[in-house]
Amino acid sequence: TAENGGSPDSANDDKNIRRRVYDALNVLMAMDIISKEKKEISWRGLPTTRENNFDILKEDQKRVNEQIEKKQLYLKELRDQKKAIEALIERNKA
Repeated sequence: TAENGGSPDSANDDKNIRRRVYDALNVLMAMDIISKEKKEISWRGLPTTRENNFDILKEDQKRVNEQIEKKQLYLKELRDQKKAIEALIERNKA
């Protein structure tokens, strides 16, 4: 730095580097990649990619659609059973 016998340009470079590092750390914290408590910085991990999330959502949608189809078939069976029971009751009344 300039106080330690370095040039004024060197002091400005150091400030710019510190500012850029600070900015980069803020971005990483905003993305929840790192966390910072006082001067302690902890790695939290990279977020999953959008493509990966999209694939997971597609798989979930497929699974839910399959469940809906199964439940629709089950509902149809129950309705058919209800009709058959109602018809049996009517026949036994006569």
